[in-house]
Amino acid sequence: EKLRKLTPSFRHLVAVDENFEVFTRAWCIAEIAHGIDLGIPQKMQLFSFATLFQHRSQLQALDVRECQTSVPRDKERILRMIPDKDAFNS
Repeated sequence: EKLRKLTPSFRHLVAVDENFEVFTRAWCIAEIAHGIDLGIPQKMQLFSFATLFQHRSQLQALDVRECQTSVPRDKERILRMIPDKDAFNS
């Protein structure tokens, strides 16, 4: 938040890997959600436009509650940071 105030043009770039695994990782989801909460403009950089079509159904079925972490406690903590999970999913 401090960086955003110091640099008004600050943006959040989400680099999306070829297999869209970024959307299965809880810490990645947490960073995206936090950026949304702070009102930071976000842009997604796709591996390729074709991968968007390949993973379209995966994105449409995205449920933040199904994200993965290496440490189970992390998942619980991250999910608590997202108050409206249904809104986040849509």
